[in-house]
This record gives sequence, C-alpha cells and structure tokens, in this order.
Amino acid sequence: AHPGGRFVAGGPEITVFVPTVATRERAPHLWKALNSVRAQHGVNVRLIVVANGPACDAGLLTELAAHDDIAVLRSPVADFPKALRLGRQAVQTAFFAELDDDDELTPDALAQRLELLQHDSSVDVVVSSGWIRGTTGDELSIPDVAAVRADPLRSLLQRNWLLPGAALFRSARVPADWFEAIPRCLEWTWIGLNISLHCRIAFLEKPGVVHFSDLPFSTYASRPCLAERAEALRALFALPLPDDVRRRLRAKLADALHAVSELHRGERTPRAAWTAHLESLTLPGGWRYLLYTRYLLGWPTSGAADMPARTGQQRDQTGNRS
Repeated sequence: AHPGGRFVAGGPEITVFVPTVATRERAPHLWKALNSVRAQHGVNVRLIVVANGPACDAGLLTELAAHDDIAVLRSPVADFPKALRLGRQAVQTAFFAELDDDDELTPDALAQRLELLQHDSSVDVVVSSGWIRGTTGDELSIPDVAAVRADPLRSLLQRNWLLPGAALFRSARVPADWFEAIPRCLEWTWIGLNISLHCRIAFLEKPGVVHFSDLPFSTYASRPCLAERAEALRALFALPLPDDVRRRLRAKLADALHAVSELHRGERTPRAAWTAHLESLTLPGGWRYLLYTRYLLGWPTSGAADMPARTGQQRDQTGNRS
C-alpha cells in the first residue's frame, strides 16, 4: 500500500527503519514519526518498525501490524545499537534511512535527498541540516554548512551534524557490517565518523528533520548514557582515525571520565570515582580537573564513605559542577 502521494511508478525504493521501545508513553510520538514518513511525496517507501525490549506494548504492536504499509520487526532485548543493526540488516532496497521514534521528517525531505543521490552517482550519503527543537526554541543542527562540507570529519568533533533521521544512505556503499560495532552511546557520532572516513557526503542546507531534545524520555542526559559515554568514546578509537582526531577524542574522553567521576561521587561509590578521575588526569586537557582532586582526598578508595554528595551549588575552578 502507498498512502498519500508517495507512490512513484518505476521509481527507486527507500527503506526507512524506526527503532522504538514501543511503550504506550511513546506511542503518540512514534505515530507522528511514522506519519511524517508515510506523508513523504515523490518517493516509494518501505517502512519498518524495529520494536525492541520487554516493555513493548502489545496493543501498540497490534495497531502497527494492522497497517499493511508498516512492517514490524521484534527483538526481546532493549538495545538501541542492536535495533539499528536489525533495521539495517532488513534493508533490501538501493537506499535507506533511519528515523528515531520521537523525531519527524520535514515534507519532501526524502525526495530532496534522493534527487541528489540519483543526480550524482559518486555521492554515497546525503545529510540534511535539521531543527533541534527544545523548550527554548529551534536551532539548526548545521549552522555553517560550508564549514562542514570543507571538513566533515573534524567538524563532527565540534558539533554532531548527523542527527537521527538527517541522512539518506546508498545501501551498496554503507554496508550492514558497518553497524556491527556501534557503541551503546554516541551511536550517530560513530556512524558520522565512519561515513566521513569512507564515503563521499553531500550536505543540504534546507532542514530535513525535526529532532526533539527535551522530551521526558530523552536518553542523552540520562544516567546510563552519562555512565557509558566514556566507554563509547573508547569504541571510536577502533576506527582508522588520523592522529589529530585521536588527540581531540582523547581530550573529550578526559571530560567524559570527569563526568563519570562526579556521577560516582554523587552516588557515594568512591572506588569508581577515583578510578575515573585518575585516568582523566592522564589525558590531554585532564590537568583542568586537578583541583577537583580535593573533593576526593580523604575519601577511601573502597567501601562506603560518609561524605556529602555534591549539592549542585559547589563548582571547582574549571567551572564544572562539583
């Protein structure tokens, strides 16, 4: 079935897969995301929902399956990187895209990207700018498209230009095995680095996706993501990165480890706080956290400690909450 104006006789097909934990709480956002794909004009879309995790709502899955233009893949494990892999493995079309279940495509976003890919066979990936929508308003994900075009790899370290839902990929040049090593955080940074290293990327200034950053179930600032960000950064070093990029990532790792140390200090787990802090000091820029050591001195490196958790009012001399 091809609702709306999507069907184009003889035109190439695009697979769009949407990972989701498919809870009832997320259902209104999921349907908005799916309908933003179903409403695209000038393209043929195969729409796949990758429902993952034990919390999936049975009624919602039944509702999804009742639509003959939506295929549902089911995974019992709540694992976003695995859901990305399952979605990519299901692609049998020449082009594919991903969309998070709480974001939306803008009208004609897929047609604009597809037109560029069809016009220039040397292009492997087309990335649109997008709107990052929060409680304070909208901002562009790529404020300076010319700078990103000039050096996508290093621009990615300044600001992640690869929003979920912002790209259309040529399937033959972004193979499924690239999705095997995605870490459990910074997924789109990993993909962005990989395509910057191996693909020719074209960038569109016109926003093609709306990314909602302040929803109550957003995971970027969640405790699990904060705890895992340092390990995710370590995973990036498996890519064949230039030395200067590695140095900059090592500085970001110092920041991530400091955040982990603060997290464990607040949770009164001293061994983990000390371990993360001491490693942060060995990395580029880690000296900035030397004064933070005073908050750990006198705190044992194992066992519980009768030490006040951080209040959120204190700050060390680096400007970080302590």
